[in-house]
Amino acid sequence: MTSDEIVYQHRVLVLDHARESGNVTATCRVFGVSPKTFYKWRNRAAQYGLDALGPKDRRRPAMAKGTPTHVIEALLALTIAEPTIGCRQYSDHLDDRGFVASKTMAQKILVEHGLGKRHQHLARVAAIAALTSGLSTNAAREDTPFGFCHWASRPGELIAVDSFYIRNLKGIGNVYQLRAVDTFTRWAITWICVGPGNHQHSIRFLQLIRRQWGRLRWPISAVLSDNGPDHRLHPSPQPLARKP
Repeated sequence: MTSDEIVYQHRVLVLDHARESGNVTATCRVFGVSPKTFYKWRNRAAQYGLDALGPKDRRRPAMAKGTPTHVIEALLALTIAEPTIGCRQYSDHLDDRGFVASKTMAQKILVEHGLGKRHQHLARVAAIAALTSGLSTNAAREDTPFGFCHWASRPGELIAVDSFYIRNLKGIGNVYQLRAVDTFTRWAITWICVGPGNHQHSIRFLQLIRRQWGRLRWPISAVLSDNGPDHRLHPSPQPLARKP
């Protein structure tokens, strides 16, 4: 699931929740959106359909000293024609055609187009071959948007938690940030703590989350973590010392 699909599904959920509950104010409070934004989404969906709720594609601004479009097209064509060579060779080929293109510039353009690595070149070639000839390979099947998104049917059904080390502040000590995100609404809570991250801080943070959701009358069914040391009640066992 791509990021645009996640945004689209989130907006559809907001409209569905408001239609089922009949209370726009409560829906905006649950999902953390303003009434102005809600009515803008609803009016857009009513006028153009639900497909209009997806994020709009933004055209990148044309830079005065940016790489010309015809040079970018030539580089991308070279990537498909010769997918196994490197950026230095691509730069040499472009120089032979009279284009000024350094190795660094070629690599930057390829990364922007999802072709920064050699296996991505081969996957794109395989995808084009599958589209034109019908021959499908593992590389072609892998050349698609990938990712995952946790799903929940109601607020509080699944809470994802994580911790992040900020830095060591002079006179204070190690500072950590604890985060919790509700999978259904994408509503997040953060908590700053001082000291080494451990399960005691995580337990207190979970108690805070339960109180917050209790005020909203949404019980928490499950909590998801990366099973790090600050989310385990018992530390990992230490290896036994060798006998002399």
